[in-house]
Amino acid sequence: MRTIISLLFVLSITGNAAADIDAKTERDSDVSQGGQARDGGIFYTAETINPADGAITQHEFEFTQNEDGSVRQFWTTSTDDKETWNTIWNGHYSRR
Repeated sequence: MRTIISLLFVLSITGNAAADIDAKTERDSDVSQGGQARDGGIFYTAETINPADGAITQHEFEFTQNEDGSVRQFWTTSTDDKETWNTIWNGHYSRR
């Protein structure tokens, strides 16, 4: 998962939200990812495949700017083909 987060951070900073990336995580899990800028935010999707059992996890990431200039990062995952979603991260970033 560390690679996914790093890729998202780089894409967020560079503004290349439309990039499609294939990568390997440190645990050798296959990762495919894409994203887009829309509705005042940056939205990413990713899919990881666990090499040990072939289990697929869907990921959705949202970065949206709030009226006060802060940013919300919201990350959810699904392991049942998008039937249900679990919140992994609901972060709030603001300047000091």
